[in-house]
Amino acid sequence: MTHDDWMFLFTHYWWVLIVLIAVLGAMFNSSMVYSHRREKLALLKTYVDQGKDVPPELSKALGYGNGHPWADMDWSRYNCYSPYRQMRRFIFSAAFAAGFGIAYLNNPSSETFEIVAVIFGVLAVGNLLIMLTMPRSDAK
Repeated sequence: MTHDDWMFLFTHYWWVLIVLIAVLGAMFNSSMVYSHRREKLALLKTYVDQGKDVPPELSKALGYGNGHPWADMDWSRYNCYSPYRQMRRFIFSAAFAAGFGIAYLNNPSSETFEIVAVIFGVLAVGNLLIMLTMPRSDAK
């Protein structure tokens, strides 16, 4: 491929890099969560292999068997349901919407920036609504 071919690919399909980075980040996060859970289960398995009961303090510290209702849930174990994670989603989608909106205002002939800004704006509003309506850990 010549230099012009690479420039054509980059200038027309630069947005694919965002998707690839997001997919790679999700894969890394998933592998880290898997290894963390595997280590916790290996620790519990050592007690079971010895024929001992798992101490309730250890089980609670690992996030298993605490029996709390939804509002008192250990958010570190269910990190995808955390209000803090939802807030981060809102902030990032709003920032992307603002960035692509500014890019559209600087180049109004490009409809791509407008479409992407609208999509991220809708995602930001949806994330804000989910964040505001989800139960909090401080609610009793």
